Amino acid sequence: MSVFSPLRAARLACALTIVVVLSPLLTSSGSLALALRRPPHALAAPRLAVRPHMTVRVGASDEAVAELDERYLSVCLDLGQVAEPTRFWNPDGSGEVVGLPSFDFERRKILNMSRALAPAYLRIGGTEADRAFYALEPSDPTTPPEPFRSTLTAKHVDAIGAFAQAVGFDVCFTLNAGRGARGATGAWESGEARRLMRYVRQRKYPFDVFELGNEPNAWPLFHDGLLVQPEEYARDVGALCRAP
Repeated sequence: MSVFSPLRAARLACALTIVVVLSPLLTSSGSLALALRRPPHALAAPRLAVRPHMTVRVGASDEAVAELDERYLSVCLDLGQVAEPTRFWNPDGSGEVVGLPSFDFERRKILNMSRALAPAYLRIGGTEADRAFYALEPSDPTTPPEPFRSTLTAKHVDAIGAFAQAVGFDVCFTLNAGRGARGATGAWESGEARRLMRYVRQRKYPFDVFELGNEPNAWPLFHDGLLVQPEEYARDVGALCRAP
């Protein structure tokens, strides 16, 4: 399991810097969708008294006040658009669209546009990451066994790895920590994750970061009431760190 390594830094010339970050790790699209369904009065901003003749000064200098990794601004692709049957949200908000073709990483336009963003991380995650079965060997079933809902095959992993290599991305991959990856006691079992990690390492694919599960706080909502206490999750992360 790797950590981010600092690269050539971008210098900021403002003494006052305001950065707004929307991260799938902190603010899920699901919670945003729920918020948008609230009555209009619930979204109304509070009325604030405005003082006239207010002056705000922002100083600037040539002195750098912060340094950012070149990959700070990166991209994400939901595993639900890769593993099959694909499953992703309907653009109009009415449930999910199931069974579209798996994401085509070989499209020339995607390759050219992605190269312009490198260096960057490509995060492969989302809700489906905790539902996917890893079928990496010819003998593995291609139909997901219960309670899995989709299958990530060696062909899918190869496509992700080859794409990342071609455009100069490092992959941040979300490992399954859902019900299918847990034993009778509820503890996370690292066997399938180890298989996947060995697979990408042997092929020298740039899988640089592994994340354990997608939005554990939302598991009770999206995974049939699955609830993992913080202490249990910490033990699961420890098992991931020990995975060879």
